[in-house]
Amino acid sequence: AKGSAYDTAIKIKAATGISHEALFFDMAIEDLSAAAALFRPEFERTNGVDGWVSLEVSPLLADDTAGTVKAAIALHAKAAQPNLYIKIPGTPAGLTAIEDAIAAGVPVNVTLLFSADQYAAAAEAWLRGVERRLAAGLDGNVSSVASVFVSRWDGAVKDTLPAALQNRLGLAMMGRCHRVYRELLASPRWRKVIAAGVAPQRLLFASTSTKDPALPDGYYVDALAAADTVNTIP
Repeated sequence: AKGSAYDTAIKIKAATGISHEALFFDMAIEDLSAAAALFRPEFERTNGVDGWVSLEVSPLLADDTAGTVKAAIALHAKAAQPNLYIKIPGTPAGLTAIEDAIAAGVPVNVTLLFSADQYAAAAEAWLRGVERRLAAGLDGNVSSVASVFVSRWDGAVKDTLPAALQNRLGLAMMGRCHRVYRELLASPRWRKVIAAGVAPQRLLFASTSTKDPALPDGYYVDALAAADTVNTIP
């Protein structure tokens, strides 16, 4: 029944001449706004720590800073839900867009990060956006998570490593990211904005489903259970 309802909605919207991308975002915003409303009590109970959902900008904007910022602001305004993250990829263009979106007050889920260097750059972008808001006398508490992808590492090297080293690279790379995260939490600049009432950007472990059938389902989830982090349990 639900599938039929979606089919009907798509046909009705398509009949108006709307573009495929605009149709997708219309329906995605409807779905995610409903999900955000369901999670709203948890969002309020935890004072904005939990209860979030995410909507990503078009992948066609990955190298377009101005277009990404414009889309992020528009999507967040259209959804009109305080617990909706806008996903922005950590590309070179995306990093500037992340800073500008945070400075504009848009909560951001930085996505498609794979290394400690990429993560550090994403964290710096968030921090610059927050610092700009504080310098302008605005509320700097704009929530963000930085999503680093785990299992893709092991999948990428599975055909080049001996059996004894299989399924270890992803966790090693995440260990590096987590070390940088803890160092940032203790750094003077982060401590300064935290003291100003800003909730720190959290490290999020993504792509935690196991690709190797020989592994237990919770292999990555169990290994990466750490304080002040988020884990996208598959």
